[in-house]
Amino acid sequence: GIPRLRELLGVTKNLKAPSTIIRLKDEFGKYQNKSQYAKNKLEYTILSDIVVKNQIYYDPKNNDFDTEIEDDKGMLKMYKTFLDFPDHRRFQHPEQPVNKKNHKPNDWDVVWPAAVRRKTWLGRAMTIECPVVGIDWWDAYAYAQWSQGRLPTLSEWAVAAGFEGQSLNVSLWGPVGHDQMDVTGVGLAGMAGNVREWTAVPEINPAESLAPKAYVAAGDSFENRDGGILARLWVDSRSARRSDLGFRVIAKK
Repeated sequence: GIPRLRELLGVTKNLKAPSTIIRLKDEFGKYQNKSQYAKNKLEYTILSDIVVKNQIYYDPKNNDFDTEIEDDKGMLKMYKTFLDFPDHRRFQHPEQPVNKKNHKPNDWDVVWPAAVRRKTWLGRAMTIECPVVGIDWWDAYAYAQWSQGRLPTLSEWAVAAGFEGQSLNVSLWGPVGHDQMDVTGVGLAGMAGNVREWTAVPEINPAESLAPKAYVAAGDSFENRDGGILARLWVDSRSARRSDLGFRVIAKK
């Protein structure tokens, strides 16, 4: 069901604001019965009555900054700006292979012109609002750092995907947000489909619990729509690239 304010105050042991004071107008505050009526109404106020905009904040390490998982920022037009930046070295992961020379996606010299001209690539209609694919984990990591963010962990991704309602559809290929049925309850687009998304750290595959941890691509894609928002793909190498694998970032607040 929809969480009430009283329930939201009880979901964490580490409240940012341990108490809340609400000042009533004189017409209510001077009378006990009217004050009690206002208190009861506030306790059963739902978020949609008072919230203009929803965002996900997830802080598993209790750091000094909040985190917000953003709508898909891995669009071609923004990735092009990243590629045009003169020096990526300070954004790269310290374990990035020395033989990796740049962060160009597969077939980039064909993909970008097709997107600018709204042509097709591999049979797909392209625009500069389409998601980036054909990148490895190192590319996604560097872009996230450049954009002053980071990749989400699988847990963070799952929290955002399910908060206030999952997507109802696995979207096909297209610009980010083109399928309004593949939008979560807080407005995150394309988490069930369009492209799979790299996550930050290796995880145990429950289906192969004795195997080493591996990096995970979360969600499903236009190439495989069977699992939807619950789909997970364990990837053997951070250098792996796929035609349906992209990313999104968490913004540091």
